[in-house]
Parts: sequence; C-alpha cells; structure tokens
Amino acid sequence: MFIMPSFCFAADNIRTGEITGMTVVAGLCSLIIWPGIGQAINSNPGEKCLWHAGLGLIDVVTHVPVVRLWSGFDGLVNRHGGYFGGKI
Repeated sequence: MFIMPSFCFAADNIRTGEITGMTVVAGLCSLIIWPGIGQAINSNPGEKCLWHAGLGLIDVVTHVPVVRLWSGFDGLVNRHGGYFGGKI
C-alpha cells in the first residue's frame, strides 16, 4: 500500500471565480495547446503556471491527456490556490 503524507493533499485557499469568455479561452488553451497557458491567462502566479506546464510532460510520456483535462478545467473555472502550496 502506498502511503502519502496528509499535508500533500491539504488544500490552500482553493477558490473559483466566474466562468467568463476569458476563462473559456483559458481552459481551451490549457486543453488544446499546453497545460499552464490557461493559468497564465487567468493571472495565476508564475509558479502555478510552471507546475502545470511541467506536469504536462506526463501527457507527452503517457499519451493520455489527464493533465490537459485537469488543467483545462482549472483554467475554465478560474481556480486560484490549490494543492502543494497553491501550485497545482
């Protein structure tokens, strides 16, 4: 059994904004072009954008768009904050 420390899943001020035309574009950019672009469009901190972009490499290796889907949704709902100190 794999044991993960509980602090890894502790959320830091997760809050979503309204879905607007800009967040729809942000979500589509993260989904279609590359994860992290939508977070940059939504003015999230650079560290969060870099984490999303870096995790996008998982999709390249596995050929499964899990991170793109998650990052696209994150951009669509304009989610600020998150896990691991607001990075993802």
